[in-house]
Amino acid sequence: MQTLSTDIDSIGGGFGGAGFGNNPLLWLITLGFLKDGSIGGGNQESANSAKLDCLAQQHQSLSQQIAGNNQASQFQALAQGIDAVGTASRDSRDAISAQLNQMAAASAECCCENRVGIQGINTAIALQTAALTAEGKNNTQEILSKLCDNQAAIKDAEIRNLQQELQTQTILANLGGHGHGKG
Repeated sequence: MQTLSTDIDSIGGGFGGAGFGNNPLLWLITLGFLKDGSIGGGNQESANSAKLDCLAQQHQSLSQQIAGNNQASQFQALAQGIDAVGTASRDSRDAISAQLNQMAAASAECCCENRVGIQGINTAIALQTAALTAEGKNNTQEILSKLCDNQAAIKDAEIRNLQQELQTQTILANLGGHGHGKG
């Protein structure tokens, strides 16, 4: 199928500027009009009618060919537009996929960093808790030791008081029992 520009070029120019160019169809139509070196001959009216019908058919054929070329060009332009949109869509999809992959990688890296950080915090808290527990036990032991020491000191003081009282009572009893019987 010829393109629109080829059809237009073939109509213009050509032999002596007659406008037939390289289009053999137009040459045949022109030759059909010429008979014995002149236009017409025989039954002029029916020949003219046949020639007009032939010209009308050829005109219609050329018009359809030009319209077909226009539609083909439009479909080609539409296909190119769809292809361009598809390419742009694919490129956009690929760019978005790349960004999502980068975000997923960053998120995974951040997640790992958070886990390591949380583990470090948990370890620090466990160490501090252990240190505080040990210090609390030591403090409690010191308090209990002081209480025991105080209790022991109080008990020892009480025992001394009781011993002194017992001695005093024993002395008084020895003095009183000896002195009453001798005297």
